[in-house]
Amino acid sequence: MKKLIALATLAPLLLSLPAPAQVDQDPDGLGMYFDTDATQYCLEYVGGEVSAYVILTNCSEPTSIAGWECHVTYTIPPGNYELGWWLNTIGGENVSAAPDFQVGLPSAMPYSPAILLAVYRMLIYVPDPIVFYVGPCNSPTIPGYPAYAVGGDPGRIKPMYVVSGSYDLPVAQLNGVCSVIATEHTTFGHIKAMFR
Repeated sequence: MKKLIALATLAPLLLSLPAPAQVDQDPDGLGMYFDTDATQYCLEYVGGEVSAYVILTNCSEPTSIAGWECHVTYTIPPGNYELGWWLNTIGGENVSAAPDFQVGLPSAMPYSPAILLAVYRMLIYVPDPIVFYVGPCNSPTIPGYPAYAVGGDPGRIKPMYVVSGSYDLPVAQLNGVCSVIATEHTTFGHIKAMFR
């Protein structure tokens, strides 16, 4: 009986715990994650199949996206195997070769705070680190940026911003000491607000 009373007392507290927040709160963030909610950018060794997701977070366009482009860089250590890349769309076409992406879509993707763009699957047998970077594709529409076509107006192209803050910094890591640090885009207004 005491256990039942304790459980009844704790249940409302446990049910009111907040869900994990996305790593990047800024608009139009581009990163790789090990979950489709864009909350997990580091993962320790798990033997077998692992999926990594290329995700656009907090799309600033309510009509979502009608195409996208970026390049993913990584190295798979010997003893682990690539299963390949899959686009998260029916009828979409990558006119480049993965992990370079220039993807056209037949219609806008549904809006979500975390828009899943592509999935990379691998078989992991060796616990060596695998570090992922994202940046502009090999022939970017907006020089120096990954980008997306606005869902309601595909002729309008908007840049995506890498969640690490730099193309030279990793956005996700599997195994090892995670060296991924999500950064915030700091403005002068943010700095002034700290001293108010």
